[in-house]
Amino acid sequence: FLEYAAGGSLADELRNHDGRIPEPQAREYTRDIVEGLSHVHKNGFVHCDIKLQNILVFEDGRIKIADFGLAREAGERQGKKSECRGTPMFMSPEQVTGGECESPADIWALGCAVVEMVTGKPAWQVENGSSMWSLLLRIGVGQEVPEIPNNLSEDGKDFIEKCFIKDPKKRWSAEMLLKHPFLLNDDTVSFKRVHESPRSHFDFPDWVSSVANSLPSSPEFQEKWGFDDEFCSPEDRLRQLLTVNRPASWSESDGWSSVR
Repeated sequence: FLEYAAGGSLADELRNHDGRIPEPQAREYTRDIVEGLSHVHKNGFVHCDIKLQNILVFEDGRIKIADFGLAREAGERQGKKSECRGTPMFMSPEQVTGGECESPADIWALGCAVVEMVTGKPAWQVENGSSMWSLLLRIGVGQEVPEIPNNLSEDGKDFIEKCFIKDPKKRWSAEMLLKHPFLLNDDTVSFKRVHESPRSHFDFPDWVSSVANSLPSSPEFQEKWGFDDEFCSPEDRLRQLLTVNRPASWSESDGWSSVR
Protein backbone atom coordinates (compact mmCIF):
# COMPACT_ATOMS: atom_id res chain seq x y z
CA PHE A 1 0.00 0.00 0.00
CA LEU A 2 1.14 3.54 -0.76
CA GLU A 3 0.06 6.87 0.69
CA TYR A 4 -2.38 8.82 -1.48
CA ALA A 5 -0.87 12.06 -2.78
CA ALA A 6 -4.00 14.14 -3.34
CA GLY A 7 -2.09 16.99 -4.99
CA GLY A 8 -0.37 14.83 -7.60
CA SER A 9 3.24 15.69 -8.37
CA LEU A 10 5.09 19.00 -8.34
CA ALA A 11 4.74 18.96 -12.13
CA ASP A 12 0.95 19.02 -11.61
CA GLU A 13 1.34 21.75 -9.00
CA LEU A 14 3.28 23.81 -11.53
CA ARG A 15 0.41 23.57 -14.00
CA ASN A 16 -2.07 24.51 -11.27
CA HIS A 17 -0.10 27.74 -10.71
CA ASP A 18 -0.24 28.68 -14.42
CA GLY A 19 3.29 27.48 -15.03
CA ARG A 20 5.16 29.27 -12.25
CA ILE A 21 5.21 28.62 -8.49
CA PRO A 22 5.71 31.77 -6.35
CA GLU A 23 9.12 31.90 -4.70
CA PRO A 24 7.91 31.68 -1.06
CA GLN A 25 5.99 28.50 -1.84
CA ALA A 26 8.81 27.13 -4.01
CA ARG A 27 11.15 27.78 -1.08
CA GLU A 28 8.96 25.72 1.21
CA TYR A 29 8.76 22.86 -1.27
CA THR A 30 12.53 23.01 -1.73
CA ARG A 31 13.11 22.72 1.99
CA ASP A 32 10.99 19.57 2.12
CA ILE A 33 12.94 18.08 -0.80
CA VAL A 34 16.28 18.88 0.83
CA GLU A 35 15.14 17.38 4.13
CA GLY A 36 14.13 14.24 2.23
CA LEU A 37 17.45 14.08 0.38
CA SER A 38 19.32 14.56 3.64
CA HIS A 39 17.49 11.55 5.08
CA VAL A 40 18.13 9.44 1.95
CA HIS A 41 21.83 10.33 1.85
CA LYS A 42 22.34 9.74 5.59
CA ASN A 43 20.97 6.24 5.12
CA GLY A 44 23.53 5.53 2.43
CA PHE A 45 21.45 5.83 -0.73
CA VAL A 46 21.27 8.08 -3.80
CA HIS A 47 17.96 8.74 -5.58
CA CYS A 48 19.50 9.34 -9.04
CA ASP A 49 16.29 10.72 -10.62
CA ILE A 50 15.17 13.86 -8.77
CA LYS A 51 12.67 15.84 -10.90
CA LEU A 52 9.28 17.47 -10.43
CA GLN A 53 7.43 14.38 -11.66
CA ASN A 54 8.98 12.35 -8.81
CA ILE A 55 8.01 14.73 -6.00
CA LEU A 56 4.49 14.09 -4.67
CA VAL A 57 2.21 16.69 -3.07
CA PHE A 58 -0.04 15.69 -0.18
CA GLU A 59 -3.32 17.15 1.05
CA ASP A 60 -1.69 19.02 3.96
CA GLY A 61 0.71 20.79 1.59
CA ARG A 62 3.73 18.68 2.49
CA ILE A 63 5.68 16.88 -0.20
CA LYS A 64 7.65 13.64 -0.39
CA ILE A 65 10.22 12.15 -2.73
CA ALA A 66 8.92 9.19 -4.72
CA ASP A 67 10.00 6.69 -7.41
CA PHE A 68 13.20 5.07 -6.15
CA GLY A 69 13.37 2.79 -9.19
CA LEU A 70 16.81 4.12 -10.16
CA ALA A 71 18.13 4.54 -6.61
CA ARG A 72 21.41 2.90 -5.64
CA GLU A 73 23.59 2.52 -2.60
CA ALA A 74 26.15 5.27 -2.19
CA GLY A 75 29.63 4.08 -3.08
CA GLU A 76 28.30 1.10 -5.02
CA ARG A 77 30.94 0.00 -7.51
CA GLN A 78 30.12 0.45 -11.16
CA GLY A 79 30.18 -2.41 -13.64
CA LYS A 80 32.68 -2.55 -16.46
CA LYS A 81 30.47 -0.45 -18.71
CA SER A 82 29.65 3.13 -17.84
CA GLU A 83 26.10 3.30 -16.52
CA CYS A 84 23.92 6.33 -17.21
CA ARG A 85 21.04 6.70 -14.74
CA GLY A 86 18.41 9.39 -14.59
CA THR A 87 16.66 11.90 -16.83
CA PRO A 88 19.05 13.72 -19.23
CA MET A 89 17.67 17.20 -18.48
CA PHE A 90 18.44 16.70 -14.77
CA MET A 91 21.76 14.86 -15.05
CA SER A 92 24.88 16.25 -13.40
CA PRO A 93 28.21 16.68 -15.27
CA GLU A 94 29.78 13.70 -13.50
CA GLN A 95 26.83 11.50 -14.46
CA VAL A 96 27.27 12.42 -18.11
CA THR A 97 31.05 12.11 -18.32
CA GLY A 98 31.68 9.09 -16.10
CA GLY A 99 28.34 7.60 -15.06
CA GLU A 100 29.09 8.66 -11.48
CA CYS A 101 25.85 8.85 -9.49
CA GLU A 102 26.52 9.79 -5.88
CA SER A 103 24.77 12.21 -3.52
CA PRO A 104 26.11 15.37 -5.29
CA ALA A 105 24.22 14.27 -8.41
CA ASP A 106 20.94 14.55 -6.49
CA ILE A 107 21.88 18.11 -5.48
CA TRP A 108 22.51 19.10 -9.09
CA ALA A 109 19.10 17.69 -10.07
CA LEU A 110 17.56 19.60 -7.16
CA GLY A 111 18.90 22.84 -8.64
CA CYS A 112 17.30 21.95 -11.99
CA ALA A 113 13.99 21.24 -10.22
CA VAL A 114 14.01 24.59 -8.38
CA VAL A 115 14.69 26.48 -11.60
CA GLU A 116 11.76 24.72 -13.27
CA MET A 117 9.47 25.49 -10.31
CA VAL A 118 10.07 29.25 -10.39
CA THR A 119 10.28 29.71 -14.17
CA GLY A 120 7.99 27.00 -15.53
CA LYS A 121 10.72 26.01 -17.98
CA PRO A 122 13.48 23.36 -17.94
CA ALA A 123 16.79 24.49 -16.48
CA TRP A 124 18.54 23.84 -19.81
CA GLN A 125 17.22 25.85 -22.75
CA VAL A 126 17.18 23.48 -25.72
CA GLU A 127 16.33 24.53 -29.27
CA ASN A 128 13.70 22.66 -31.23
CA GLY A 129 15.22 19.79 -33.14
CA SER A 130 18.30 19.54 -30.94
CA SER A 131 19.44 16.02 -30.10
CA MET A 132 19.86 14.59 -26.63
CA TRP A 133 23.56 14.14 -27.35
CA SER A 134 24.09 17.84 -27.92
CA LEU A 135 22.48 18.50 -24.52
CA LEU A 136 24.68 15.91 -22.81
CA LEU A 137 27.72 17.52 -24.42
CA ARG A 138 26.75 20.91 -22.97
CA ILE A 139 26.25 19.37 -19.51
CA GLY A 140 29.42 17.31 -19.41
CA VAL A 141 31.97 19.41 -21.28
CA GLY A 142 33.16 22.91 -20.47
CA GLN A 143 32.00 25.26 -17.73
CA GLU A 144 28.45 26.02 -18.88
CA VAL A 145 25.77 25.70 -16.21
CA PRO A 146 22.00 26.36 -16.40
CA GLU A 147 21.03 30.02 -16.30
CA ILE A 148 20.03 31.38 -12.87
CA PRO A 149 16.49 32.90 -12.99
CA ASN A 150 16.43 36.69 -12.70
CA ASN A 151 13.08 36.67 -10.91
CA LEU A 152 14.60 35.01 -7.82
CA SER A 153 15.80 36.77 -4.67
CA GLU A 154 19.53 37.02 -4.03
CA ASP A 155 19.27 34.16 -1.53
CA GLY A 156 17.47 32.07 -4.14
CA LYS A 157 20.09 32.75 -6.79
CA ASP A 158 22.90 31.88 -4.39
CA PHE A 159 21.13 28.65 -3.36
CA ILE A 160 20.92 27.49 -6.98
CA GLU A 161 24.55 28.44 -7.61
CA LYS A 162 25.55 26.13 -4.76
CA CYS A 163 23.67 23.31 -6.52
CA PHE A 164 25.27 24.04 -9.92
CA ILE A 165 28.92 23.78 -8.93
CA LYS A 166 30.53 21.66 -11.65
CA ASP A 167 32.97 19.88 -9.32
CA PRO A 168 30.91 17.39 -7.27
CA LYS A 169 33.46 17.55 -4.45
CA LYS A 170 32.81 21.27 -4.04
CA ARG A 171 29.05 21.11 -4.53
CA TRP A 172 27.06 21.73 -1.37
CA SER A 173 25.55 18.73 0.42
CA ALA A 174 21.92 18.46 1.56
CA GLU A 175 23.04 19.10 5.16
CA MET A 176 24.81 22.29 4.11
CA LEU A 177 21.85 23.49 2.06
CA LEU A 178 19.49 23.09 5.02
CA LYS A 179 21.44 25.91 6.68
CA HIS A 180 21.32 28.18 3.64
CA PRO A 181 19.42 31.50 4.15
CA PHE A 182 17.08 30.62 1.28
CA LEU A 183 15.61 27.80 3.37
CA LEU A 184 15.71 29.64 6.69
CA ASN A 185 13.45 32.52 5.65
CA ASP A 186 10.48 32.79 8.03
CA ASP A 187 8.09 33.73 5.20
CA THR A 188 7.83 30.07 4.21
CA VAL A 189 5.64 29.21 7.20
CA SER A 190 2.64 31.17 5.91
CA PHE A 191 2.45 29.06 2.73
CA LYS A 192 1.79 25.74 4.45
CA ARG A 193 -1.65 24.50 3.41
CA VAL A 194 -3.15 22.99 6.53
CA HIS A 195 -6.62 22.55 5.03
CA GLU A 196 -8.30 23.28 1.75
CA SER A 197 -10.28 26.54 1.73
CA PRO A 198 -13.99 26.01 2.53
CA ARG A 199 -16.43 26.64 -0.32
CA SER A 200 -19.56 27.18 1.77
CA HIS A 201 -20.77 27.66 5.35
CA PHE A 202 -21.14 23.92 5.73
CA ASP A 203 -17.80 22.80 4.27
CA PHE A 204 -16.03 22.32 7.60
CA PRO A 205 -15.98 18.53 8.18
CA ASP A 206 -13.03 18.59 10.58
CA TRP A 207 -14.45 20.99 13.12
CA VAL A 208 -15.13 19.63 16.58
CA SER A 209 -16.92 21.84 19.08
CA SER A 210 -15.84 21.82 22.70
CA VAL A 211 -16.31 23.94 25.78
CA ALA A 212 -12.60 24.73 25.81
CA ASN A 213 -12.61 26.54 22.47
CA SER A 214 -15.91 28.39 22.85
CA LEU A 215 -15.90 32.16 22.87
CA PRO A 216 -16.43 33.88 26.22
CA SER A 217 -19.63 35.91 26.21
CA SER A 218 -18.54 38.59 28.66
CA PRO A 219 -18.92 42.27 27.60
CA GLU A 220 -15.18 42.79 28.19
CA PHE A 221 -14.30 40.15 25.60
CA GLN A 222 -16.87 41.45 23.10
CA GLU A 223 -15.31 44.91 23.32
CA LYS A 224 -11.90 43.44 22.62
CA TRP A 225 -13.12 41.14 19.75
CA GLY A 226 -9.85 40.19 18.13
CA PHE A 227 -10.64 36.99 16.20
CA ASP A 228 -7.54 35.46 17.76
CA ASP A 229 -6.96 31.79 16.88
CA GLU A 230 -5.62 31.32 20.37
CA PHE A 231 -9.07 31.95 21.84
CA CYS A 232 -11.60 30.66 19.35
CA SER A 233 -12.10 28.27 16.48
CA PRO A 234 -13.41 29.20 13.00
CA GLU A 235 -16.71 27.58 13.96
CA ASP A 236 -17.06 29.93 16.93
CA ARG A 237 -16.35 32.94 14.75
CA LEU A 238 -19.21 32.05 12.40
CA ARG A 239 -21.54 31.39 15.34
CA GLN A 240 -20.86 34.92 16.60
CA LEU A 241 -21.62 36.40 13.19
CA LEU A 242 -24.87 34.44 12.75
CA THR A 243 -26.35 35.22 16.18
CA VAL A 244 -27.14 38.35 18.16
CA ASN A 245 -23.80 38.14 19.98
CA ARG A 246 -22.04 40.43 17.51
CA PRO A 247 -19.71 43.30 18.40
CA ALA A 248 -21.75 46.26 19.58
CA SER A 249 -19.75 48.64 17.37
CA TRP A 250 -20.95 47.07 14.13
CA SER A 251 -23.71 48.75 12.13
CA GLU A 252 -25.31 48.09 8.82
CA SER A 253 -22.92 50.46 7.04
CA ASP A 254 -19.79 51.07 9.13
CA GLY A 255 -16.77 49.02 8.16
CA TRP A 256 -18.39 47.42 5.12
CA SER A 257 -17.66 47.89 1.42
CA SER A 258 -20.32 47.27 -1.22
CA VAL A 259 -19.03 44.80 -3.79
CA ARG A 260 -22.18 44.11 -5.80
